[in-house]
Amino acid sequence: MIQDRNIHNSNVISQFSKQAVHYTAVEAHYDALDFCVEMSRLSDEDTVLDLACGSGVVSCAFAKHAKHVTGVDITEMMLLQAQNLQFNKGLSNITWVLDDVLPLKFEDESFSLVVTRFSFHHFLEPEKVFAEMLRVCRPGGRVMVIDVALPSEKVEAYDRMELIRDSSHVGALTLGRFEDLFKNSGLINIRRSNYRMEIDLETQLNASALSLEERAILREMIVTDVKSDCLGVDVQQNDTQYSLRYPIYIYVGEKI
Repeated sequence: MIQDRNIHNSNVISQFSKQAVHYTAVEAHYDALDFCVEMSRLSDEDTVLDLACGSGVVSCAFAKHAKHVTGVDITEMMLLQAQNLQFNKGLSNITWVLDDVLPLKFEDESFSLVVTRFSFHHFLEPEKVFAEMLRVCRPGGRVMVIDVALPSEKVEAYDRMELIRDSSHVGALTLGRFEDLFKNSGLINIRRSNYRMEIDLETQLNASALSLEERAILREMIVTDVKSDCLGVDVQQNDTQYSLRYPIYIYVGEKI
């Protein structure tokens, strides 16, 4: 598994180095940030760890309200985007760390809030990453995961689509697996919510590092999914325009 992880991590770095600038510019990635902050019950005394922070969208949103945020990610190009975003927002209470998430290089009980968004589908061993999140969270703190989740009967088709778009995709969580992750964690006062993140098809294609052939295959796959929703992203058509509505689920629980 160590060898597999090294190969996979190299692929993640390659993919997100190519996607970094376009990924940051996708407006839909800024959706529901205030709602996520509200669900986390963030305060100005909180020290936050943003796991697989990418281009810093979540880190910067939380830093506006927290004492300090640490964002950790494996891709240097994404962290450069994160630094730019931090500078543009005039935030001084964020530290960026270039590192893997398994294991996390932090002491036990280091943070009062541990959050990750849109990352679990990239992890080869999401349960082990989740265990690390629990480890570095203080008693009385919160652990929060935000990601796509789907009914089990739609995961296979969704994964097939995502693997064309991004070869570092491993697999979306099923709704049941997401629920079990928190139910079996020992966390208490678990809260859940969900929303749809809508992205224009052409915006999504432009934000991904695709060949012309891959773009054509992916576009056809999505366009033909209107009304049938086999992919689980509720494809919408408006004249000649198409959009995807990703099902995003939010879970947060408190550590005893």
